[in-house]
Amino acid sequence: MSLRLQMLQIARVAQKALGESAGLVRDFLMRQITPEGGGADRAGRPDLYYTIFVLAGLEAVQAEIPKARVEPFVSGFGDGARPGGDRWNGRSAARSNGNSTRKSD
Repeated sequence: MSLRLQMLQIARVAQKALGESAGLVRDFLMRQITPEGGGADRAGRPDLYYTIFVLAGLEAVQAEIPKARVEPFVSGFGDGARPGGDRWNGRSAARSNGNSTRKSD
């Protein structure tokens, strides 16, 4: 069994444990999607890294994923390859398409 499948199974049990709070968690996650369609980083900017966690959280609480809002943002990153065949490093590609990225530590 994959780690992702295990995580989703545990999250679904957690949803039952949340009871009436599950809706609050779902609403919180939905508010984390910025107008640009990405998951908000700590400064409130759309960020691909945070988008992954928002989408996984929505899936875990069995909420409908707002594909029409998120898809344009995610599609802006293409397949992750830069011109010349290099893999996307998280900074230059995002700057070129207007999307922010996670700040490196």
